[in-house]
Amino acid sequence: MNNVFFFINMIRNIFITFFQDAIWMAGFFFLLNKTFDNRKLKQFSKITLIIVCVFLFIFSVLRSV
Repeated sequence: MNNVFFFINMIRNIFITFFQDAIWMAGFFFLLNKTFDNRKLKQFSKITLIIVCVFLFIFSVLRSV
């Protein structure tokens, strides 16, 4: 039974850590794209946001384990 609680708590910590950090990145790139209307900037920010979210997810997993 302790293993189930540990697993649920670990998954919860991963999601909370990821979404707390990723919402700031998404908000930053959203406001950046609204401020400067440029096609190259939108492509760059989309690629950068994906890469940063992957790194944040890996960081969240490593921090919770």
